[in-house]
Amino acid sequence: MKKVNYFFILLFTFFISCYEDKGNYDYKDIQSIEIEKFPDINKTMGDTVQVEPKFNIEIPEDASYLSFEWSIGGETRPDDPNWNSRNFFWIADRLVENFEGLVLKITDSRYGVKYMKKGNCTIAGEFDAWFSWTILAEKNGEACLSFFKTEETEWSSDWSVATITKWKEYDDLYSSRNGGQKLGRGALCMREHYCTGEDADVGQYWIFTEDGAKDLEGIGFTKDIDLNQTFMGGSVPAGAVIQGGVFMKIADILYDQNGCLYSRVKSDPQLFNSDYFLDDPIKYDGKVLEKCEPVFGRYTQSYGNYIPIIDRKNNRLLAFLDGTPTYGFDDLIGAAHVMELPEPTLESGEKLPDNYIPLSNFEGYELLHICYKKVTTSGFPGYYALFKDATGHFYLEEFALRSYIDVVQGPYLKLSNIKVFDFGGKLTQTPSLMCVPPNTATDYVFFAVDNILYMYDKDTEIWSEYLRFDAPITAMDGDNHFKNMLLAVGLENGEFHVVNIVNAKNRPLEERIMCTAKSRFGKIIQINWKIGNGFSSWT
Repeated sequence: MKKVNYFFILLFTFFISCYEDKGNYDYKDIQSIEIEKFPDINKTMGDTVQVEPKFNIEIPEDASYLSFEWSIGGETRPDDPNWNSRNFFWIADRLVENFEGLVLKITDSRYGVKYMKKGNCTIAGEFDAWFSWTILAEKNGEACLSFFKTEETEWSSDWSVATITKWKEYDDLYSSRNGGQKLGRGALCMREHYCTGEDADVGQYWIFTEDGAKDLEGIGFTKDIDLNQTFMGGSVPAGAVIQGGVFMKIADILYDQNGCLYSRVKSDPQLFNSDYFLDDPIKYDGKVLEKCEPVFGRYTQSYGNYIPIIDRKNNRLLAFLDGTPTYGFDDLIGAAHVMELPEPTLESGEKLPDNYIPLSNFEGYELLHICYKKVTTSGFPGYYALFKDATGHFYLEEFALRSYIDVVQGPYLKLSNIKVFDFGGKLTQTPSLMCVPPNTATDYVFFAVDNILYMYDKDTEIWSEYLRFDAPITAMDGDNHFKNMLLAVGLENGEFHVVNIVNAKNRPLEERIMCTAKSRFGKIIQINWKIGNGFSSWT
C-alpha cells in the first residue's frame, strides 16, 4: 500500500513541474538604499551641525521620488527645510543626550519603502567643550574672563594627539554675559570647583580680584554669589584681601594677603556653596598660621583627600584634610583639620636620596613652585617641588603623599616615593612658572624664564629650550587629556597659544605650536583647562 501511495505522489509532482505557466507577471528590480554610518557628533550649544550622508548607490540630486526626514530623540521639524533635505544642517539650539541619537529616514514614494539610519549625537552646554580653556587676564587694571573653545579636532592615525583645527574665542566673556558688569580691579586667580549633586554636570568658577571675589555658574558664566555671602559674619574679615583658595568636596580653604587661612566645612556636598567660612583664621598648635598658601592638589584621587599647604614662615609643608569619604566612616571625620607631614616611609632596602630636602623642615631652601602629578601608574597622588638653596642651586623633588583612616588612629598620612633631581648648572635663572603635565604618560616638566619655555625630561635628565615667544610667559596649564597632549601658554602681551607636547623631546620645532588665538586677552594671569563634566584629567 505504501508503494502505491508513493507512486501517485511522484506522478502528481511530475505533472506540476511540467505545467507551463501562462501568467503575465511584471517583476521590478528595486535597488535597496543603504545609508553609511554617520560620523559621531559632539558639539555644544550654538555650534553648527552638518551631516552629508553617504549611500551604497548613486542617488541623483533631483530624485523627487525620495523624501528625507531628520530627527533627534524623536523630535522632527516639518517646517524646517534643513531637517527635511538630503543633507542635515542645524545651529544647535538645545541640549542633546547621546542616547537620543540623530536619525535619517528616507522614503521611496514609488514603492512605499523606508530606509533608516541612526547616529551618535551629543549637544552639550555652550562652554562644555573638550579641549577648551578659561583665561583670566587683566586689561587696564580690570580683571577679564575669556574663553577659548575648540570646535573641531583631527586625531592622528595612532590616536596619540588631537590637532585643533577650528576654535572659537570669547573675549571678555564675563562682561558680555552679565550686562556689562566688571569682575573687579586687580586680577588674582580663579578656581574651578565642583559638587556631588547628580544634576551638576559642570563646575563653578571662583574669580578672585583685589576688589573681592565672585562665584560664577559654569553653564553660562553668570554670577551666582560673591565671597562676602560665604562668611559667617556676612563679609570678608576686616583688612583681609582674599588671594585665592581651594574648594574640595567637603572642606574649603582660603588665604589672604598675609597668608592667613580661613576654612569651612560643607554639610551638604551636593551644593556648590553650603555653610559659612569661619571669620577667625586657622590656628595650629594654638598659633595663627601666617605666610601660608594652599596648593591645588589631587583631592578627588584615591588616597588624595587633602591638599598641601606651604607654610613659608616655618619652612614646612602641612596638609589640610577633606574629611573621609570612605565606606564605613562619617564623611566629616577629619574635615578641615591641619596635619604635619610624617617622616618618609621606606620600602625594604630603600634609602632616602642623599640630597633629600625634608618637607617637614626645609630651612635653608626656598620653595619656589609645587605642582601635583600622579607619581605611580596606580594613581597615588604626588607632587613635584622646586627648591633653591642659598647658593642659587636648584633641586626638583618628587614625592607621593597619601591619606588613610584607621578606626583607632583616625586620619593619617603616608609620605613615600621620594626622588631628587639635581639641576646643577642646567638651570641658572629662577623660573617664574613651573608646569607639570599630571598623568604618568610622560615625565616632562616645563619652566618659564622670561619669554623662554624650557623642558626638562625626567627620564633622560636632559634640559632643553622648547619655545621662544614674543613676550614674557605669565601663565601655563598642562592639565588636559590623559595622554598629556597639550600645554596652554599665556603671555604678558595677551597672546594665548596651545602647544603640542606629545613626544616633546623629539618633536620638530615647527610642529610645537598647534594654534594661536587671534584675540589679545590682556595680560594673562591664569589659564584653566575645562571640559564637559567640570573635572580634569586628574580625576
